[in-house]
Amino acid sequence: MGFVSTVLGFSGFGIGSVVGLVIGYYLFIYFQPNDVKDPVIRPLLEHDSQTLLKLLPEIPLWVKNPDFDRVDWLNRFIEYMWPYLDKAICKTAKTIAKPIIAEQIPKYKIDSVEFETLTLGSLPPTFQGMKVYITEEKELIMEPLMKWAGNPNILIAVKAFGLRATVQVVDLQVFAYPRITLKPLVPTFPCFANIHVSLMEKPHVDFGLKLLGADAMAIPGLYRFVQELIKDQVAKMYLWPKTLEVPIMDPKKAMKKPVGILHVKVVRATKLRKKDLMGGADPYVKFKLSDDKLPSKKTTVKHSNLNPEWNEDFTIIVKDPETQVLELHVFDWEKVGKHEQMGINVVPLKELTPDEPKVVTLDLLKSLDPEDVRNEKSRGQLELELVYRPFKDDEARADNDPNAVEKAPDGTPDGGGLLVVIVHQAQDLEGKHHTNPYVHLVFKGEERKTKFVKKNRDPRWDEEFEFMLDEPPVNDKLHLEVFSVSSRLGLLHPKENLGYVDISLADVVRYLPGRLYDLDSSKYGTKAELKALIDAFHYQGIKAIADIVINHRCGTKRDERGIWCIFEGGGPDNRLNWGPSFICRDDTLFSDGKGNLDSGAGYEVAPDIDHLNPIVQNELIEWMNWLKTEVGFDGWRFDFARGYSPNIARLYIERTSPDFAVGEIWTALMYETDGKPVYNQDPHRSEILNWIQGSGGVATAFDFTTKMILGDAVRGELWRMKDPSGRPPGLIGILPKNAVTFIENHDTGSTQRHCPFPADRFYDHLFDWGLLDEISKLTAIRKRNGINEMSSVDIMQQEHDIYVAMIDMKVMVKIGPRYQVGVQIPANFHIASSGKDYAVWERKT
Repeated sequence: MGFVSTVLGFSGFGIGSVVGLVIGYYLFIYFQPNDVKDPVIRPLLEHDSQTLLKLLPEIPLWVKNPDFDRVDWLNRFIEYMWPYLDKAICKTAKTIAKPIIAEQIPKYKIDSVEFETLTLGSLPPTFQGMKVYITEEKELIMEPLMKWAGNPNILIAVKAFGLRATVQVVDLQVFAYPRITLKPLVPTFPCFANIHVSLMEKPHVDFGLKLLGADAMAIPGLYRFVQELIKDQVAKMYLWPKTLEVPIMDPKKAMKKPVGILHVKVVRATKLRKKDLMGGADPYVKFKLSDDKLPSKKTTVKHSNLNPEWNEDFTIIVKDPETQVLELHVFDWEKVGKHEQMGINVVPLKELTPDEPKVVTLDLLKSLDPEDVRNEKSRGQLELELVYRPFKDDEARADNDPNAVEKAPDGTPDGGGLLVVIVHQAQDLEGKHHTNPYVHLVFKGEERKTKFVKKNRDPRWDEEFEFMLDEPPVNDKLHLEVFSVSSRLGLLHPKENLGYVDISLADVVRYLPGRLYDLDSSKYGTKAELKALIDAFHYQGIKAIADIVINHRCGTKRDERGIWCIFEGGGPDNRLNWGPSFICRDDTLFSDGKGNLDSGAGYEVAPDIDHLNPIVQNELIEWMNWLKTEVGFDGWRFDFARGYSPNIARLYIERTSPDFAVGEIWTALMYETDGKPVYNQDPHRSEILNWIQGSGGVATAFDFTTKMILGDAVRGELWRMKDPSGRPPGLIGILPKNAVTFIENHDTGSTQRHCPFPADRFYDHLFDWGLLDEISKLTAIRKRNGINEMSSVDIMQQEHDIYVAMIDMKVMVKIGPRYQVGVQIPANFHIASSGKDYAVWERKT
């Protein structure tokens, strides 16, 4: 029976299979679904952009997105250089990995981990396009989109417990969108000091992994787990705004900032060779420091004298005493023709002991070539007195007068030392006959000027000028005047004055904080006057906000190294009396290396205070509470708030309970290569958002994104007032309840004009220009309709010359010179106010 059953079973299976196939074929052929329609063929022109992108997913980014530049040249370069780059990258990777592996393997009781084979294969990565941003900072930002489907061979041997296993990585694919920032830009090759690398989104990583020769990725679930693990770990370390910093050089050395002054006294020359027909010479000395762009210094001419005495004093700014040399030339003056050189020699600055005078007698040479036989002939000698004095800050104020400013003692750079002025740029210049601007600077009779820029209303110079100081310039002004010169030869309209500004240097000298409890030392008034002013505000229902400058602080005394890093609190006890160990240890100019690393951005002008130090935290909290209870302040404006972690700001807010707190998070917008701001400024406002969230979400922040975008929008680019998601483009578009909007402040406009709005809007303009009535009407409309920071904004129209928005369905606003509004004004709305380039409608009640 068993045999018969088996035969019948197979027969049934065979018959059933044949019958099933026949029925299935019949149904497939004769019963077509009724809901399937023939595809509609349409020209590409009729498809929208999203459909086209789906049809062409591999089209290069520089075609799909105008923000991306084409980089075919870079791909060709990498393809040609790949065999050499492969070896160099692998060698560097081994060098970096070796100490890391040596440090980690003892934790896991592994004997050794070694690369048996390491090669990236023959297929180089390709770049689909690249964004380049130009900011107002000294940096270059690039965002390339990289795709690499490589054939590397990475074989790693692991030994542990007497066993040996091999792990091989093959068929690697990496798709990444990094942001590479080169900063700061410096005038020394390779022209940047650090490389900062971040990822703008999680990378795609795919690879094969062979363990003991078997494909480990074939294990169910392991492939997806490893992929997600790698993405998450890489994102945790490097997803923007977190960065990998690769130092290239010391930025302080690369920038070659002034570090001291060389005092040169040209005393005399002896036994000079005869040059004139009458047996005499008319010598003078010309000298400068190597690698210095400033003009050479010159003595007076001593006529008919082979043993001249000058006794003339000069000062020269030193930027690198280790490499710079003083180059001296003695010339014979000629009334007609070229002055003939009588001799030359140099003095390396590294041979000078700081602050110690040195008398130097030099043999004059024909040339600086030691093999030149002509140097054996005597050409006379030159005698000098040299003193190199490194820069030090001003001496402490006299104990009996906190407002007094003493002159520095003899031997220091005669008081203040050096005033450095950097002329960055100008905007909206317009000459009557030509616009070829340059800046003329005058300080205490000394004059400097920038190069002139042809045919440019928004010129950029970025030129640095230096003025010697006899004492701190507390009563001096810097005069800057912009001129335009004709680029053509002729006497008609050769030069035009485009405007000037006078900058008081008192604020530059005194603004940095020192004795925080000593409110009577301010040049603006006394503690009693300040309290009376705050009381007057309170009487009118106005709250007073203190400007809290605590990221940095100025020392009042020097330590044993001669560095100004001893701080005094200015109170009756020792609170806020700190030393160099209270400075961040990476602020190497002031710190003694004992503090914590800076938790925020650095501040070059003054010592960066270590806000991770519990003593600093507690004493600053006590001081801020003293400002509330003793002086009467109600809230805080945190100056340079990005100088320390937002968690620190959160601590200060929670333990002082202000009625209002606002942070200054001021960074530059991102710019295209043409100098215009990038349209999407999400990273800029996200940095402000991150600070607010990091500080607990209770603080507000100045909406610099809106302020700066608005400044460009009103110049004929009102389309900027709507972001890609249809919201306002600044912080008010993503977190309006924490956004403090503004048009101008003391830094951006006024006399400093770091980021000025196209038209001034300050207190005096309300009265001088008659703006008070117009602003009062607009304020009344806002109050009448209950408009607040949480009101809804529906942007209805945005083009280069018009912007229209509806607020809370109660008020409609139009900005821009275009008169005709392109949207329908609701019938129940009436005009409430209007003026030059604006109009406001209000819903009828």
